[in-house]
Amino acid sequence: MITNGKITRVQPLTIGYGDRTSQRINASAVPTLQQRVLKAQSYNVSYVSGASYTSQGFLASVQGAMAKAGI
Repeated sequence: MITNGKITRVQPLTIGYGDRTSQRINASAVPTLQQRVLKAQSYNVSYVSGASYTSQGFLASVQGAMAKAGI
């Protein structure tokens, strides 16, 4: 969510929870990535260690959303 040109919330539409490993990784990685994006006000943040695929997909989605919002 963007309010007054500032990222105020990052909510993924879907998160992969197909197996126990994905559940474990995503339960930790997604909140961490959300916090990093909000703090940096950018998709250009570091990946979460051990969650390369999740980080890559999440941040690419944020990048697309920011581009669509014009920021």
